[in-house]
Amino acid sequence: MASPTTEARGPGLADPATQAALAHWLAQSTDARSLAITSAKLLAGGAVQQNWRIDVNVDGGARAGTHAWVLRTDAAASLKVSLDRVAEFRCIAE
Repeated sequence: MASPTTEARGPGLADPATQAALAHWLAQSTDARSLAITSAKLLAGGAVQQNWRIDVNVDGGARAGTHAWVLRTDAAASLKVSLDRVAEFRCIAE
């Protein structure tokens, strides 16, 4: 497997071990034979959470192919007016 290209400010997906663990989890979650993160870039904005663009190659499963996904991470702190992750998902899914 080729080494992923990472453009990042700070920790998080800039760490190869974190990328490997995420790729493994995503592969299992998508029923893929394998999944490779080929690029991870920290996106601008996100006052509290980090938002990453990840480019992935999915081998097998319903999502097979090349994709650009956005990964939102939880922050150590939260704002009182912030939605929790479940409420946020409901907003996006509707």
